[in-house]
Amino acid sequence: MTLLPTDTNHQTVLAALSLPSSALEQVDAAVPPYLPEGQRPADLSDLQRSTAFVRAVDELVWRRSSFTPAAGALLVPDTHVLGSQNVSDLWDRVELWARAVRAPPLTSATTRTRPS
Repeated sequence: MTLLPTDTNHQTVLAALSLPSSALEQVDAAVPPYLPEGQRPADLSDLQRSTAFVRAVDELVWRRSSFTPAAGALLVPDTHVLGSQNVSDLWDRVELWARAVRAPPLTSATTRTRPS
């Protein structure tokens, strides 16, 4: 299965996605062949939307645009936005937020007060 175009325009597409030219060889290996058809990227636009989504979540979590490189060095991970470590860290943050949002709210009935 070939997901990206292999004609002369593929370098332009890869550059637009900020991907190295070696990504062409890696895409087929990255998509497990056993995935059902509805779960595989259908075309390049699926990959572009996925990339845009990860970049948007990365900005939400780390707020990279708010920091200068020197000031944000300790606050923002020094990894590529689409790198496996960053995606893993983003997933951990999203799971943490999901647990916080889905946790039952503390009410006066569930909150213990100290005896006086």
